[in-house]
Amino acid sequence: MTKGVFFMTPLTDDAVAEATGLGMSAVFVAPENLDPDLGRRLAHDGLEIYLVKDVFQGEAWWTRYPDCRPVGRDGEPMEIAAGWYHGVCPTHPGFREELLQEFDRLLDYEFVSGINLNFLRFPGYWEAARGRESLLEGCTCQRCRSLYGGEPVGPDWERWKAAQIAEFARQIVALRDGKPHRTPIGLHMVPWDDERYAGARPGALGQDLSLLNPLLDYYSPMCHFGLQDQPPTWVGDMTRWTATATGKPVVPVVQAMEVSDDDFAIALPMATAAPSDGAIVFTWEFAKDQPGKRSTLTAAYSA
Repeated sequence: MTKGVFFMTPLTDDAVAEATGLGMSAVFVAPENLDPDLGRRLAHDGLEIYLVKDVFQGEAWWTRYPDCRPVGRDGEPMEIAAGWYHGVCPTHPGFREELLQEFDRLLDYEFVSGINLNFLRFPGYWEAARGRESLLEGCTCQRCRSLYGGEPVGPDWERWKAAQIAEFARQIVALRDGKPHRTPIGLHMVPWDDERYAGARPGALGQDLSLLNPLLDYYSPMCHFGLQDQPPTWVGDMTRWTATATGKPVVPVVQAMEVSDDDFAIALPMATAAPSDGAIVFTWEFAKDQPGKRSTLTAAYSA
């Protein structure tokens, strides 16, 4: 079982030692927060190291490529959501080329147990969405319109968006397949079934599992039950749905921030129960100083 913890801040020996003392056996961390030498040493000592790499998101991209900033249906550039979310237009060629170069470099890390693709979708702040009408949906910039060749509405537009996302994932997998070692590739998945909000994940966001499933090795649905106004038992529901829908290993992400100790104590065992292949506590920084959450983590990961 993958007994994972996500680290938002740069990984250190002290943080790893504290988390492994609670039963953690797998680190999930952004590449910019991991020193490769530390990663190699930790992997040599038996720890699983997973990279969580942002795809179509990032403030730095807006600065580097101003025209990668998504354009809404009102013709205005997309605003920053929640003070941090900077969606990126998936069709920007310069951005795509540079990002693929980054993946090519990361796929050379033989000590990595897997790479989770995060924000592999058209722009949209799903965490606050309670329906399609409240979802920052996609990008309708002139480049997207020209590539699509029509008005950006309707089922054909949604299928086109999903095809763009799947094609980029295919390019990442092709890079991986050209390496001497095979790094598993997973998806930080928007935690909605295919029908949620009138098919908002495969349609509005272009994250279509029917296209992505042949390319991916495992899934990590982001079961932020508090942000989605769901009971903690929903974590188990989402885990089971993902396993059934994909037939692939599922390692769900479990929200630890801004939820009660009691709800977390229900959610984490739900995440690790069959058919799950483990769990990822999100995040270490929100769990480490709360005795109740530490106790739940230890109980779940030491079993």
